[in-house]
Amino acid sequence: MDEARLARLERLAFLPPGPCTLPLAPGGGLDCSTSRALLVDRYEVTWSEWDPFREAEGLPEPPAGALAARDPRRPAVWLDLDAAQRFAAAEGMRLPTAREWLRVAAGTRAQRWPWSSQDAESVTNTLELGLARTTDAGTFSMGATPSGVHDLLGNAREWAVGDLGPLQDRRDWPWAMGGSYLEHKRPIYQLGRNEGLLVSGEQVHREQRSIDLGLRLVADAEDYLSALGDAAP
Repeated sequence: MDEARLARLERLAFLPPGPCTLPLAPGGGLDCSTSRALLVDRYEVTWSEWDPFREAEGLPEPPAGALAARDPRRPAVWLDLDAAQRFAAAEGMRLPTAREWLRVAAGTRAQRWPWSSQDAESVTNTLELGLARTTDAGTFSMGATPSGVHDLLGNAREWAVGDLGPLQDRRDWPWAMGGSYLEHKRPIYQLGRNEGLLVSGEQVHREQRSIDLGLRLVADAEDYLSALGDAAP
């Protein structure tokens, strides 16, 4: 069995199929249910994982603003959608869809915060803490989901793909999901002033690079485990 894949498997959280409906307006909702079991990175992809791939692929060196936080244990940033997808494929995984990301964060109860239905202080790296930098992945353990997925609403935003229905202004644009150290803390979703749904994410151009935009990988559990079994000696 591929030792690198096995090591990654130990860092994946298992997410069973389940319902998740985020309220839109009275009588409606955004369906973020998952019909297949997923394996989800517990932590954002770090520089220690990303840099060897970036160098091997000849991808751009991050600017000084990103290099200042280039600790091997912190989230890798400054990569566009194509680079993120290439890395995911090399790992035998993929980027989450925006709906999957919301399902991971909100759970089957459609909670507004990853850790519970209530807000809490000092459980995620957002602008309120004033750190002005990313922190080691998984530092804020109290902000993890019940299944053990960390840093969904802080540290670095994360690439996601797919359509969010009525929330999708630009049909072919991907999403940067979650919060970051450069943004104020906000829930996974909330109702806006006109009773429309707002989620913790925004559409960005596929060539966008940012000092607070990184990635987290997912895989269909059955396919991933089957591929590992096929690779076993």
